[in-house]
Order: sequence, then structure tokens, then C-alpha cells
Amino acid sequence: MPTGNALEVVVELDRPCTLRDGVVLRSDVYRPVTDEEVPVLLTRHPYGKNAHTMDKPYFDHIRVAAQGYIVVIQDVRGRYASDGEFRSEFQEADDGYDAVEWAAQLPGSSGVVGMFGRSYHALTQWAAARNRPAALRTIAPGFSPGDSMLTGFMNRGGAHEFGSRVYWSHRHALDTIRRLAGGEDNDRFAKLLDEYEAHDSEVTSGRIFLRRPLNRFQEAPPLTVSACRSFGLPVDDRGYEAVETRGIYGDLDVTAFLVAGWYDIFLGSTLSQYEGMRAAALERGSEPPHLLVGPWTHIDGTGRFRQEDYGVHSGTTMLGVDADLMGQHLRWFDAHLKGVTAPLESVSPVRLFVMGTNRWVGFEAFPPPDSTTESWYLQPDGTLAPTEPASSEPSEYVYDPEVPVPTVGGASLLTGSYPAGPADQSVLDGRADILRFESAELTEPLTLVGRLEARVFAETSAVDTDFVARLVDVHPDGRKILVADGIVRASARETFRPGGEVVRTAPTPVEPGRVSEYVIDLWATARTFLPGHRLRVEVTSSSFPRWDPNLNTGRDPYVDAESQPARQRIHHEPGAASRVLLPVLPDLPQQ
Repeated sequence: MPTGNALEVVVELDRPCTLRDGVVLRSDVYRPVTDEEVPVLLTRHPYGKNAHTMDKPYFDHIRVAAQGYIVVIQDVRGRYASDGEFRSEFQEADDGYDAVEWAAQLPGSSGVVGMFGRSYHALTQWAAARNRPAALRTIAPGFSPGDSMLTGFMNRGGAHEFGSRVYWSHRHALDTIRRLAGGEDNDRFAKLLDEYEAHDSEVTSGRIFLRRPLNRFQEAPPLTVSACRSFGLPVDDRGYEAVETRGIYGDLDVTAFLVAGWYDIFLGSTLSQYEGMRAAALERGSEPPHLLVGPWTHIDGTGRFRQEDYGVHSGTTMLGVDADLMGQHLRWFDAHLKGVTAPLESVSPVRLFVMGTNRWVGFEAFPPPDSTTESWYLQPDGTLAPTEPASSEPSEYVYDPEVPVPTVGGASLLTGSYPAGPADQSVLDGRADILRFESAELTEPLTLVGRLEARVFAETSAVDTDFVARLVDVHPDGRKILVADGIVRASARETFRPGGEVVRTAPTPVEPGRVSEYVIDLWATARTFLPGHRLRVEVTSSSFPRWDPNLNTGRDPYVDAESQPARQRIHHEPGAASRVLLPVLPDLPQQ
């Protein structure tokens, strides 16, 4: 029964939506009991529309419907209750346009539509908006991929997002089992399911990543191979330009409320989408987007991790402010679909959770205009300081692809063996293939809010290799908490320019022994390093299995298992002074 101002909600299951080519998609429709016409909120994804109930801490569709919205949850083409063949990403623009126009005509609809949801749900929002359906007024993409396939979705800095692609494709293969088994063939279904479950232990434990060459992860049941093939292996990114959002923001005719997590694999993409939408809005004099970023990974919305707790018990994380997060969605949709603008007048356009101080802070924009970029230099004696070093010998280490540095936390999407988040890097302290540069103990708080970037001057003995940089918060109790990291493939160095600019270029050969500048995008943070803490920058050449390990041979690790060690030299001299660029905020707003 409804309480207070909430309306009673009824549900219609498997309502058909016929696309332009005759394929039928099916949706569950949650409808408030009211005589008034109300807006429609639509989400589309490949995970099964019934599974959406698991995402209630992020967006409770029944509670939203009770506030006067028709909420539609749709299986995309080729998944679960919908017909057709699933062709991830590429199908969603035209299908999304048709779905929006169909949703606008549902009984009881006021004719206007908003879209919501995170991860693949966010991708379908951008895809639909690209085709500009007349009924679509606003979107609310969270944990959003798609700005560029080169910056965190398929690839990062020229390296392939190997671990997350294999994990994602495997975990969502169960619907493929059902389709391959075919209708009532229970024996075939049971056989395929047994094969899947046997293979699942290989994925969950991480053992699958140890096979060489890397394409041996496909030594799996036929259904898993078919499910993994488009994601587990690298692809020519040019095939994905048609589904990227970078460069199209000025053409979109929607407002946007974006949600992100500081340890989400799509943080960089979500922030770039916000910045692109804001620049387009300012140019045409329209309403800028809103942005909310919390202390979350792609999977974990509690803000409570093994080695760092951001205050879940005091109600400062996604679950703790469930009502407020829902309230922020509702305020946005009320303003843009119902014309109730007053609630947004007191809301900062950007709301960030600042780790360290562990509180929400409002800003007018991201990055905040009053943050300043400071260069902190990697010193030859292993220290980190805001002063450029004098001439000195380079620091050295040897990178061996046969024993890559394991992934420990960060903004990843891997198996349970490699959890994402603010993990303690102390477990890697014994490795000689990581250079560490640590500041003096801080006597005053140092707050960073904005984009992070490393510029490393390096030479290698290899014809191709990788460089990884990490920013770490060293606590007085000895914990070394990962704040942000990034990678650049040496042969892709011309693609990634200072300030996050991405220019598609062919791989550039590496001349062994020649010093080059490598720009490593660490994405962003909002974090206060407290008195008694130290900043640390780590430089190495791998983080496996998140990124595919470079063989140092110039050959493809997916078909070739032969590798060779590389001697890496990091430079500190004037004109080639390796450094990290930090967005220092003098004072946090008091709220």
C-alpha cells in the first residue's frame, strides 16, 4: 500500500516494443496509479530486466514510479526476453531511438522521456541521445563508458583492458547458454551449464589469466568462447568510433546528470563526458550538466573497503545516502521532465566526496576553477618534492614480462581475486621492478581535487614496452593506499598528449636507448593527504591481469608467448625531469 505522497504502483511484464526492422524487444513497465499523464523513465541493458531489482541502492525503480513516473526496464536486442541477435554497443543507437519513441507513446505517458542507469545502461543512454529522438529530454548516465574506446573501455594508454574484458564477457555468458541450448533442450542446457561452471573457477581464481599466449583464455566451452570473443581479445578501435561520445557533445539535445566513482573503471570516461557536455552547454548558453562522484568502485557502492573506510556508518556513502541519491535523481528528473525547478536551485552542480576528510563538498564545476597544478618531481634519491632536480643519473629497474607486477586494487573491473578500490600497496614493496619516490611527511593538509597526470622521461632497451605510474597515500601506520594509476604503451605514446588529449595515430616505433616523454593519464581524484601522511609516486611497467603485459618484443602477446626482459631508465635531469602533476586546492569549501 502507498504511504505519504507515494502512489500505488502496478507492473506490466514483457510489454512488446517492435523496432523498425520488426525485431521485438520486451520491457517491464512500472506504472503509478494516477489519472494524470506522467513522464517516462527508461533504462535498457543486457543483464535481464528482472535483475534490475539488485540495483536498488543506486536507483529504486519502484520508489521512483511511486513519485509519479512510468518506469520502463527493457532487455536490449538479443538478450533475455528480447528477440534478435546481440551485437554489443553497435545496435544501441537505432534501437535506443526506437525504444524512446515507443516509450513516449505508452498509455498514461505525458510524451516526454528521461533515461537512467549505470554501466551498460549508461552506454545505451548516450547511444539513444546520439540520434536525437524528439521525446528524449534528459539522461542520467552513471559509471559511464564510451567517451573513447582508447581511454578505459577497451584500452587504456594503448594497452588492452585484458582482465576486465575477459571477466565481463564470462560473467554475462549465461544468457548465451540458454540461447545456444535452444528452447526445450534441457539436456544440452545442463551440459553447457556444467561446462560453464567448471570454467568459472578458472576465471574467479584468476588462473585463466596465466595461460600463454594470452588467447589461451579461449580454451573453454564453446559457449564461453563465443561470449568472450568480442571482448576478451583486442580489437581495432577504429571500429568503435561510431559508438564513442567524444566529439559529439555539441550535437546532443539533452541535459545530463552524471554519477561516477573514484575507483570505477569508467571514471575517466564519465569525467570526460561531463567536461564535454559542460563545454557544449557553455558555448550555446544552455544548462550545464550536474556531476556526482563518490568513493565507489564499479561493483562496490558501500564505500567500505578492507584497508580504508570512508564512513559507511555515518551515512556518507551510496548506501548510507540512498534516500539522498534517489532524491538527487528525482530532483533532476522533476526539473527536466515536470518543470519543477526550485529544488535544483540550492544544489551545487558538482558534488564530490573528498576522501581523507571523508565528506561531500559542492563545487560549481570540475575541475574546480580555483585548483592549481603543481609539479612534484621524481628525485634521483627516491624522494618526491615540488622542486626540479639538478642533473643526475637515471633510476633503473628491469621489467620481466614473465613475472609482471600483479594488479592490487585501483579503478578496475576484475574477478574476486583482484578486488578494485583503495588497496594497500605494501604487498608489492619487496619487488625490485617498481621505483618508489616518496615525499617528506606532511605538516599541513594537502587537498587534491581534479585531474592527475604523470610525465615520465624514460628510455628502454626494448623495441616496445609499457610504463605504469601510481599515486599512493602513505599513512602513518604504514598503509600505502592506492589513489590513482595509469599506463602508456611506448609505441602508443604519440596518441596520448598532455591534458588528456587523444589523437588517433599509428603506433610509433621505439628506438632502444633513446629518451622519450611518456604522458600517463591517472584520471582524477578528490583527496586530502592529512598531516603525518606522505605522497608516493611509483613507476613500473606492468599491472597484470588488468592490462595485457607487454612482451618487450613488439609482437602480439595474444598469439606469441616469447618475451624478453627490458632495462628501463627513468630520467631526472633538467629538460627531462620526470614528474607528476597534482591539482592542489588551497581550501575546501565549508558546507
